Amino acid sequence: MSNEFKKMSEEELLLSSGGKGGALASIGGGPVLTVRNAAAGFVPLKSEPSPDSAVIAQLKNGDVVQVVGGRFRAGEDGSGKKPVTYTQVYVPSLKQSGWINSDCIG
Repeated sequence: MSNEFKKMSEEELLLSSGGKGGALASIGGGPVLTVRNAAAGFVPLKSEPSPDSAVIAQLKNGDVVQVVGGRFRAGEDGSGKKPVTYTQVYVPSLKQSGWINSDCIG
């Protein structure tokens, strides 16, 4: 499996999230989901789809996110770590995009 991913530009994120006004798109945007399973008190929003990437924000249960990109499975490099699937999301309340563990949204 390739470890390549594409980061969305700010313009692509604005378009996929419904524009500059921050309204979520009902047509053309991804599903709107909420953060759940924040066992440690928060779920990290990561800069890249990797367990070792920087945390750019901390989301808590009930925070709203919109899926704006694909999914990426990390950890299949023979390291023995359990693979984690990340989903690229936009967080309207923070006007920030990043990657979140797919098991923590629904």
